[in-house]
Amino acid sequence: MGRATPLLFAALGACTFTPGNAGFATLESAQLSAAHAPGEARDLGDDGLLTSEGYAVKLSALTLTVGSIHLDELQGASDVSFDPANPPEGYGLCHGDHCHADTGELVSYAEIIAELAGEDAALVPVVSLAVNDTLDLLAGEDRALTEMSPSADLPMVDILQARLEVTTLRLQGVATPWDEPEAGSWELDLNLPVSAPLTAALDLSVDRDVAPALAFHLDLLADGTLLDELDLGALAAGGVWTVTEADPTLPGIDTLLDNLSRQTPSAFIEPQP
Repeated sequence: MGRATPLLFAALGACTFTPGNAGFATLESAQLSAAHAPGEARDLGDDGLLTSEGYAVKLSALTLTVGSIHLDELQGASDVSFDPANPPEGYGLCHGDHCHADTGELVSYAEIIAELAGEDAALVPVVSLAVNDTLDLLAGEDRALTEMSPSADLPMVDILQARLEVTTLRLQGVATPWDEPEAGSWELDLNLPVSAPLTAALDLSVDRDVAPALAFHLDLLADGTLLDELDLGALAAGGVWTVTEADPTLPGIDTLLDNLSRQTPSAFIEPQP
């Protein structure tokens, strides 16, 4: 997802919108799409997927409860540059609008730019699009977002990322060893509170040259890696793996949260036809 070629980002102090300023462009429409897409190598059909540890998982539920989508600018920074082909110390491979941190986390380009800018810099929403609902990824979702705060009118600003608030992951299903189905099966019942957002890079400068009417799209495709590197049979004590809290010290939770953080959406803003 995102750009296929490295780009140089420059974070410059942006003009901040104040009440009474006329917008330079209007967000005429906003669309959110979400679905489960395991990928050809993992897709077992009928909501089934193959994990990296060799488990065939038949999903009966896969949902994300989400809040708002925020389109963020960087405030309080000047003369900061970031090149994904040459990431700063503490970061390695950069692709899909994110870099791999030495700590194991997946960090968005915009967050790294804010970090380089120092403690006075912050990613601040220009506009927030309300979702506030549970998305059924197995059924697929395609929603028009009409509630925008503080306004659909955009000031002169550089938008660096879209940030989707995620509060809960719900997953239910049955796991069976792919090459040894006679070994038995284990139930999965995950209801995991989540506090980390999912982010997608944007590169939009709203100025006098931008189209007056814009359309925003965010696509979230949950792939087949969500349950990777998890020994589901070992985790399912008593035949069921039940998750109800995001305690990283519990077996499997840290890996599951990391896998969720890698489900990065893609986003774009284009002129409204």
